[in-house]
Amino acid sequence: MLIKGFRNYLVGELEVYRNAGIVKAANLKKAADVIVTLIEGLEYHAHFLSENEPFEEFASYSKQLVVTMLKGQTEADPMVVEGQKKNLVEDNIINWSVTDA
Repeated sequence: MLIKGFRNYLVGELEVYRNAGIVKAANLKKAADVIVTLIEGLEYHAHFLSENEPFEEFASYSKQLVVTMLKGQTEADPMVVEGQKKNLVEDNIINWSVTDA
């Protein structure tokens, strides 16, 4: 119930930012679900998948993905793969179609 309550709180906060024109996601509940899942997944990653990668490095990467999603962007400037910026949508790295569908 705690996590669902946090998700519902995020929906309300995202609504404020969508009304201000900052957040572009059409389905705020799905966007909040992604955020909560990512937060929970950071701990999982740190314990089981990190291979000694600093927590902050993956957390920063994950944060940028969420910001990209919420702003409706298709490219995240700080993400560099082998010295080149990647178009995250065109390269099928992410699909941020957070819509009512």
